[in-house]
Formats: sequence, structure tokens, C-alpha cells
Amino acid sequence: MRGTASFRTATRWRSCSRLLLALGIAGCVTSTTRYYLPTTGEARFSTGELRARAAGMLRLQCPELLGTRDRVAGSAEFRLLTDSAGLVERAYLERSSHGGTFTDILGALVAQLQLDPIATPSRSAADPERHLVVVYSCTRLASALRVQVDPPTQ
Repeated sequence: MRGTASFRTATRWRSCSRLLLALGIAGCVTSTTRYYLPTTGEARFSTGELRARAAGMLRLQCPELLGTRDRVAGSAEFRLLTDSAGLVERAYLERSSHGGTFTDILGALVAQLQLDPIATPSRSAADPERHLVVVYSCTRLASALRVQVDPPTQ
């Protein structure tokens, strides 16, 4: 006659609660908000000047962004807090494809912007928040960059 065996495993509540606590702590997510402030005493510039300066910096950063690849594309999205005159007071980094040095360069440039004040039926000049997206790409031979401000500037 074959014997039948059963195994019963038990975990003490103390061990189980430690496990739950460890899983709870591991599940916590921390995030960092990066923002950029304008440099006091530095000149402000338009989106056209931002495009030109950022394109120049992109040409310098392309080798680092490319690494061993032949082509790379990315974007960085900023939320801008502006005053009633359109001066950026703070630029929050919302998303970035690559992070790193080029994103910090873009953030510093974006913080120096002077945008046109906006007054549309849906928004007033007192509404200080705007969005800016920089889309860029690099190859071994060329680079391209596009800047879009929402709402578009005239």
C-alpha cells in the first residue's frame, strides 16, 4: 500500500508582515521635478533665437547623442510659467527622450525666452502657463531641430 503524504507549510504572521512591508516600500515611486530658472542679468530672446542657439548646441552634442548609432531622434517638452509680459519665470521639464547634457542645455535656453503675451478668447494674459516642445534629430552628417510653443506665437 502506498503511503500518502501531505506537506503543510506555515508562515508566521510576523514574517509575512515583514514581507508585505518590504513589498510596499519597494513599490513606492519617487520622482524628481527638474526646472530651470532664467539667469539674472542675461538678455532674453525670442523663439527664433532659441531655435538658432539650440541648433548650434545640437551640432556640438550630436556625437554624444549618437554614440555608435547612425541616427538618433528625440524631443524635450517643457511647461513654462510666464509673467504677463511673456517673460519665462520658470521652465519645468515635463518629458525628455534622452535626458542628460543636451536636455539641460535646452532647459537653460528655454528659461531665457521672452514670448509674446497672449490674449485669446480661451486664455488671458493672466494665465501664465504655456508649453514648449523641442524635437530634434542627428545623423553623422546633419542635424535638425524644431521648436513649437503652444499656443503658437505670431
